[in-house]
Amino acid sequence: MMMAISMIITAVSSLIGGFISWLLIAGVMHLISMAFNGVGSFKRTFEFTGYGFLPNLIALCITIPIGYYFLSNAHIQTLTMAQLQNPVVVKQVMSSIIPKPMIYTNLLIGIAVSLWNLGLWTYGIKYARNLELKKAFIVALIPTVLFGAYQLYSVAKFL
Repeated sequence: MMMAISMIITAVSSLIGGFISWLLIAGVMHLISMAFNGVGSFKRTFEFTGYGFLPNLIALCITIPIGYYFLSNAHIQTLTMAQLQNPVVVKQVMSSIIPKPMIYTNLLIGIAVSLWNLGLWTYGIKYARNLELKKAFIVALIPTVLFGAYQLYSVAKFL
């Protein structure tokens, strides 16, 4: 039961977080492209940035079965309410449930997706803001590096 609730919460938070990420990344790229004298509306930047998230949806179709494979046989120990309210205990339990191969597999998929995003965002911002390819690459690289650093931080924090 706890696993089902956890999966629902994860799905909803991923959907909301994905939309917020899309908005933030589009905003950052739009602002950075202004420094390169980019021309075009934020609406168009937002639209083209959205196309760059297609690899994330494909990765989701890959990581969900991987997660199911690794977590389907996980043994979850029974916790008291006091233990559930202690973040240290919850982190220890989660670390014991989620195997390291799953974490590393998802990390590798995340890196590949980030590189794919970079390629799509480079061409997207090039056409959305009428920039040269080199300038568009720089504009797309900055949020990609920031997003990648956040992903690495999240994984490192979990380990």
